[in-house]
Amino acid sequence: MTYQLSRLRLANVGDRAARFTDLTLDVSSDADGSSEPVDSILWLRNGGGKSSLLSLFFALLLPLRKDFMGKSVKRYLEDYIASGDTSHTVAEWIAQSDDSLLPPPRLITGAVYEWIDRRKPVDPDRDREKLRGWYYSFFEVPGVLDLDHLPVHDETGRTRPMAEFVRLLREIAASRPQQFSFAITDQRGVWTETLIARNLDPTLFGYQKEMNHSEGGVAELFNFPSTDKFIDFLIDLTVDSAQPELVAANLRKVIDVLGRKPDLLVDRDFCAEMSGILDTLAERHHLANEADREAGEAKQAAALLAAAFQSAASAQETDREWFAGEAKRLRGEAHRLDSERGRLNDVANELLRIAATYRLAAVTKAADEAKSAATTTKNDDLAWEAVGPLAERAEAEDQARSVRRQMTEAERETAPLRRARDDAAALLKARYVALAADERTAEEQMTSAAETARSHAATEEERVRVNRELSAKAEERADNLRLQMASIEDAIETAANLGDLPDREAVPAEVLGDSRAAKNEANQLLNEVRARRAGRPALRTSLSEQRRALATERAARNSERDQLVSDHEKLSARVSMLATNARFAELMELSEDGRLDLWAEAANLRAALTHAVSTAESVIVETRVDAADDDRALDGLRTDAFLPTTRDAQRVAEAIAGEVTARPGWELLRDLVSEPARAVALRNSIVAELAAGVVVADADLGKAHLALEKQGCWSIAHVTVCSATQMQQALNAVAPEWSAVPSDPALYDPAAAEHARAERERRRHEQERRIAELHQQTQADRTLLEVLESLLRDCPTGYLHTLEIRAEECRQAIDMIDSTDATLGSQIDELEAHDLADAATEQRLSDNLNLLASRIERLTALVAKVSTLQELKRDIEQRDRDVRAYTRVADEATTLANEWRKTERAAEREAAEHRSNKERYEREGRAISMLDAGRKDVATPTDDPLSMLTSRFNDLDIQWHAVAAQSVLAERLTGLISRAERAEQALAGYPEAIRERAASLLETGDGQDPERRAIARRRSREKADQAQQGLSRAILQLEQARKEVTERTPRDRLRHAQLDVEPAGEAEARELAAIQAATATDMSGQVTALNREADDAVSAASEADTAAQVLAQRAHRLTDAAAPADVVDGVAAFDGDDARAESETRAVLGRLASTAEIVTVARIKTNEAIDAVRRLASEGRFSGIPDAIRDRFTGDDPETLGDRAAARAEEMRARRTTIDGQLADIGRDQRLVVVEIAALVQDVLANLESANRHSKLPGTLGGWADQHFLRIRFARPSSEEDLHARIDAVVDRIVVEKSKPEGFALLKRCVHEAVAPRGFTVKVLKPNSDLAVEPVDVTRLGKFSGGEKLTVCVALYCTLARLRAVNRGRGRAALGGTLVLDNPLGTASHVALLRLQREVATAHGVQLVYTTGVEDLGAVGQFPNVLRMRNAPGALRTRRYVVLEERFGSAVEGITSVRLTRDETTDGAAS
Repeated sequence: MTYQLSRLRLANVGDRAARFTDLTLDVSSDADGSSEPVDSILWLRNGGGKSSLLSLFFALLLPLRKDFMGKSVKRYLEDYIASGDTSHTVAEWIAQSDDSLLPPPRLITGAVYEWIDRRKPVDPDRDREKLRGWYYSFFEVPGVLDLDHLPVHDETGRTRPMAEFVRLLREIAASRPQQFSFAITDQRGVWTETLIARNLDPTLFGYQKEMNHSEGGVAELFNFPSTDKFIDFLIDLTVDSAQPELVAANLRKVIDVLGRKPDLLVDRDFCAEMSGILDTLAERHHLANEADREAGEAKQAAALLAAAFQSAASAQETDREWFAGEAKRLRGEAHRLDSERGRLNDVANELLRIAATYRLAAVTKAADEAKSAATTTKNDDLAWEAVGPLAERAEAEDQARSVRRQMTEAERETAPLRRARDDAAALLKARYVALAADERTAEEQMTSAAETARSHAATEEERVRVNRELSAKAEERADNLRLQMASIEDAIETAANLGDLPDREAVPAEVLGDSRAAKNEANQLLNEVRARRAGRPALRTSLSEQRRALATERAARNSERDQLVSDHEKLSARVSMLATNARFAELMELSEDGRLDLWAEAANLRAALTHAVSTAESVIVETRVDAADDDRALDGLRTDAFLPTTRDAQRVAEAIAGEVTARPGWELLRDLVSEPARAVALRNSIVAELAAGVVVADADLGKAHLALEKQGCWSIAHVTVCSATQMQQALNAVAPEWSAVPSDPALYDPAAAEHARAERERRRHEQERRIAELHQQTQADRTLLEVLESLLRDCPTGYLHTLEIRAEECRQAIDMIDSTDATLGSQIDELEAHDLADAATEQRLSDNLNLLASRIERLTALVAKVSTLQELKRDIEQRDRDVRAYTRVADEATTLANEWRKTERAAEREAAEHRSNKERYEREGRAISMLDAGRKDVATPTDDPLSMLTSRFNDLDIQWHAVAAQSVLAERLTGLISRAERAEQALAGYPEAIRERAASLLETGDGQDPERRAIARRRSREKADQAQQGLSRAILQLEQARKEVTERTPRDRLRHAQLDVEPAGEAEARELAAIQAATATDMSGQVTALNREADDAVSAASEADTAAQVLAQRAHRLTDAAAPADVVDGVAAFDGDDARAESETRAVLGRLASTAEIVTVARIKTNEAIDAVRRLASEGRFSGIPDAIRDRFTGDDPETLGDRAAARAEEMRARRTTIDGQLADIGRDQRLVVVEIAALVQDVLANLESANRHSKLPGTLGGWADQHFLRIRFARPSSEEDLHARIDAVVDRIVVEKSKPEGFALLKRCVHEAVAPRGFTVKVLKPNSDLAVEPVDVTRLGKFSGGEKLTVCVALYCTLARLRAVNRGRGRAALGGTLVLDNPLGTASHVALLRLQREVATAHGVQLVYTTGVEDLGAVGQFPNVLRMRNAPGALRTRRYVVLEERFGSAVEGITSVRLTRDETTDGAAS
């Protein structure tokens, strides 16, 4: 049964701006007096209180504070209850049913609120607990208690306090408890349950509240980003949460058991993978053993070739000894010649010493001469320096005398002055002529001196060239000798670096002897080591054979013991599990710690289990019978809210239904008799009898009888068939004296029916649980019996003890084998240690012999080279002395040539100076003119200097042109006196001898002329510098000569050698020395040739030795490669060349390498397989495998692991078989859960399919007629097994995640998995003006216009609400209830869309109640019932009251249209 809203009453509630004093809003139709709920508009201006009205309405149905609609704007219920208020919110609901025989019941739901002491706290939010409220519900009894007659006010019109109101309600309801079915509570949770029991769905109203959190916000709830979100929303809205939660709880119970599945799967994978790898290891281990045999044959062939090489090496050793003797003879001859060469070098050195002595005497004499010349030139330079002041003084004194004469003769006639001037001019011109003649003579002398110096310089330069060439030749020879010596020193350095010599100072001959002795000793030790190693292979083979035999025996014993222990452990575990099994203990009534003797109690256990299974199956059958009866009762209770009639009566009604309309008697009784009177009426046995039968219309009674006869219907119980009139008559008839068993109150009493429904649902769940438990117990008992029988077959009496004895015997045998094997292993290890030590020693000795052989060869060559080292040093020293001597002579000649060149340049410069002076004197003499033109240039000679004559002439010339005043002459005289005094002071600083020399120089031509005097001064300075440089060179040459004498003189004796004839001079001594040195050089070449021949003999010996070493090394290589094969004695020497030897060696070594490579590859592959085994055993994904199992693969040595690979592969396969059995048991548990989930998923998928059917639109919608508004498409699983497999995968993932999902989360996950991968496709019809069919994806709702989106959302809600009602057991005729929306006309006011909304809502039985404040008359006029409210002012300015201004519409007295106009004179109310 579904209810729709009829009226809403609000009293004494609301805030100041929108108070509801006592307002009743009627949303039903009054046109035909039926009072049926209709689509309505509640009109109130924006801001007038619509949101307050809706908040209070939803607070009645959603009482929890968190669900209050105004919470988004921080307003709560306490904000609407004022001080002194007793606030009421009451809703009247009318039941919607297809049964038209009786008027529909009206349900009242209300809430009354009041602050404690009716005083609102200052902070209502903080003290919200002080707001008290009661919630009540009852069915109306017209005229007694209904919406209009609630005791809200007393007789005086005063509002009753809440306590009094509640008391009166209870008193009135108590008078007719059956009719009122009154319920009241102050607990919000209980109130929610009460609403659900009355078929008012708070969850649906919760969704409506979300749709109204803002005006026009309905579309937000239906905004789906994906199709899956819509499906989840549909599941939340239409599926009851009880069953998913029950299944989820069952999953949580067994999830720990299922949690073992991943570990077992890992264990099974480990066994599968390990068995395959072990098979590979066994195969490769066998191939490796075959490769070892082939390698042994190749080693024997290598040993034979090694013996042939050893014989050939001995022959080469004999050749080496002959070549060594020949080299020794040649070395002796070379030594004799080298001694003679040394003597000649001593004679040459002595001659060079004598030449150096001669040169020292000559250089000493030259140094003394240079010292004397330096002193002389220095004194001349100082004298020329003093000439300047001396000339200055004489000139000043002469000019002073002249001035004095001028001053005396100032007054004379000018004639004398003219003569005097011409006399001075004649004297000056004569002096210029004389000076020019002197300069000409001096020029000729300097030119001659330059020619002489040039000739001497050329002679010295030639001597430089000759000595440089001799020096270069001597130096080149010395460099060649040094290269030879450096080569020998490099050889010594290389030998030291290579370790052939201990250090560079060691004597190679001595080291060579030591190396040969060491080689002989190493050969002896090597032979001893090889002899020892030759005897070990046989002993090693014997010990290894014994160990292999023991290993084989141990593997067999170990495998036997492991199998026995494993069998014992498995059987013991099975025995222990069964002996302590709780089920066995329960059946055998054991004490708490009791333990069964399975073999003694086997028969009793079989009997007990068989009996338990039989008993459980019987109980299951009985329970299923009861469950079937309860299912039928629940169907009726859920569909009609009452217990259904009997099966016989139901069959009778169905039998005649084809002919007449028949109803169970109980339905008519409930229509005819009010609820409180039904129990009294049923005391009449006749009424009870007719109620338990079938009722038809009066006119159909005969037809019913004929139909019964026609059908041949019969029943076990007594079933009456009567008419409705007969039923009414029976109600008024007198009860008979006989009585009947009282009928179940659930047949007629709604409260009892509700209680019966809850009780039967609880009992039905208990029955299902009991059946599941019995099934599970039965299966467990059968499985337990199979396990017991299997154990008794596998383990008869005494078998465990026998296994223990056999395992112990195997352990003792293994211990003895291990002890023996350890002893043999120690012996082999000791043998291997000795052999490894000898092998290392043999290798070391072989390497040492090779090293010694190479060293001896290198030392032999080095000794030959070192023997010439001393002679080379003497030759180099001689050549170095020659180079120094030649260089010194060349340097001296260079110095002399340079000096002569300087002398030449100086003479040329002086000649140029004299030539310049001559030309200047001639020029200046010609420039002097005579005043007396007829006078000849004749003058009396005088000794006065040129400067004095020039000055005198200049003075007289000046006097001639202008006679100076007397004062000017006096001043001039004073200046000249001062000038003479300064010159005198400068001369005082020179010695007397220098001043005298300066006076004599002043009298010369250079001294008289200032310019020449300056030139002479510069020349004297240069000569002094040159003399000083000559002195420095002489001193240097003297030091060099002394150094050469020191170098040429031997330190240990007076002379290098005694000469037969002493040379007469330096040149002769050097010439004789060159002859002796050339002779020694020739002898050095002969020594070198002899040494080269000796080197060739040494090379031949070395080649023989090398050949012997190469053959020996090849023999050793083959011997080492063939080890431990024995080398055969007495084999003929190898007679092939080196290429053939190398070819055969490579062939044998190639075969050895090939077989060794095969062995290596085989071993590598075997090791790879072993590594694969160990790697697999160590992998992190197998960390859960018991350590005892993994340690067998990681701890055993490779040989043992290879030997036991095949046996252990079989063990792994056996273990996998056991694990498969355990997985099968877990699979059964998982299957039970999966089946339950699959059933729910099937129900959800069926529910989704039914959503298509329930969305079918009425045939009055034009293009949309009979179309399905909601279309959900998906692909069901191909089969039930496919569905189970998909859910299995989900459960597996949940187990891996270790999560415990709640019911809906689990169900949604499985539903989406069931239709994967394509998933769901959800489409809705897009509204349009012409109703064209245009399906669009539900995710595109956000792109619709506001009106389109709202229309789709309303249609979706209506569809889903009806589907939810159907799923909650209200039958196929279930309706969608009431949808209350806040201001949807603000979003969708298009008339066509509003008509479409109403048509869809009507088709799904949904009543639309819209609030709005828009004045779109066309939109508002689409609703049959319009309630126009306004805000009226109160007594206080701050208060405004919501009042009903008018009601109109087609549902009100048949009005089909209305026109509204605004009256500006009123308080905003339209009229």
